[in-house]
Amino acid sequence: MATALIPPCSMVYSGSDLEQGARKVGAPAWSAERFPKGLLRDVSTSFQDGVHLFACSRVANFIASCSFLVSLLLCSTFLKKCLWVSQNLTRHENGALAGSGLCDMGLDPERILFVQVGNASEVLWVLEQALVSGALGMVIGELHDDRGILDIKSTRRLNLRSYAAGMPVHLVASGQIGATAALTRWAIHPVLHPTVPHRSIGWPSWRMDLNKNKKGQCGHQIVTFDPVKREFFSLRLRSHEVPSPRHELSETGVVALEAVQRRADAR
Repeated sequence: MATALIPPCSMVYSGSDLEQGARKVGAPAWSAERFPKGLLRDVSTSFQDGVHLFACSRVANFIASCSFLVSLLLCSTFLKKCLWVSQNLTRHENGALAGSGLCDMGLDPERILFVQVGNASEVLWVLEQALVSGALGMVIGELHDDRGILDIKSTRRLNLRSYAAGMPVHLVASGQIGATAALTRWAIHPVLHPTVPHRSIGWPSWRMDLNKNKKGQCGHQIVTFDPVKREFFSLRLRSHEVPSPRHELSETGVVALEAVQRRADAR
């Protein structure tokens, strides 16, 4: 069972509060200048609250989504801590954030509260309690859903809590993900920075596919992040360097996904 690190408290939501999504002190804010012109800058304003889903079909997508959220956290100006909730299965299959790596990017690991729970339902429960507490600036959840737990009903509950708290919820999810009430739905693919030699470590770069957007248009953009300037920049890659969202899984990816499915079936 999950241990509640944040004491739950009661909060009364009125209809006007839910509609307006009144912001609380300490809610994350991002300057538009930190995002490149195009899709990401247009959508950055919606990151202030609501549920944002990062759907992952491969381990590489999962890791890329987490690296983007760490970069987003580096750009934030809120002073409160961030809660990062991980399911045991996703932590085992996809790894976990390393404190030394966060320090290398310029992010103090003490800004993040890490919680590890047993299943997807507990991830959502801890996220709800965190939103009600009002003690945090942003909440992030990692989960693998193969039982339809992440559906319209559960994400709508998170949306209402998020609007009332003025705090965004980012869900990095794998498994059988159906329709949800999330404001945006992303698929993030890692790309190699064009100025970095092959097999070398460079700035994190991604192809960001926005497949659902309740507040605007969908599309895609290839971006990179500079941890020194703490800004995102657009990238222009040659056609053969751009990853296809429909390319076949590698043998390693297939084995990893089969392992996830076997563990999920055994639970």
